[in-house]
Amino acid sequence: MKWPWSVEKPSEDTNARLERLEREWKSMMIEWEEWYDKFRRLYARIAKRAERATDADTVDGRSLNGSTESVEVPATSRLNDRQLAAQRAILARRGGRNAVSNGEG
Repeated sequence: MKWPWSVEKPSEDTNARLERLEREWKSMMIEWEEWYDKFRRLYARIAKRAERATDADTVDGRSLNGSTESVEVPATSRLNDRQLAAQRAILARRGGRNAVSNGEG
């Protein structure tokens, strides 16, 4: 007669099944890590693209969409003096509604 709490020695089938499950688990974890890495890189690219779009909408601390609210300008502007002058000329030709002031009131 067996006691209900007695433990039988695991069979070879149980050990083989355990090893198969461990291999499948490792395989699944590797696949998950690859997908997570792809998603993380994709999200980083999207965030960088959105940041560039936001930076492109500002010139000299003012928004190009006509609003007068204060917008921070990156510390290192991507436009040199010649490019800024050309940008101001283009905006002035558009009717001045989006023109960037030179500090003149």
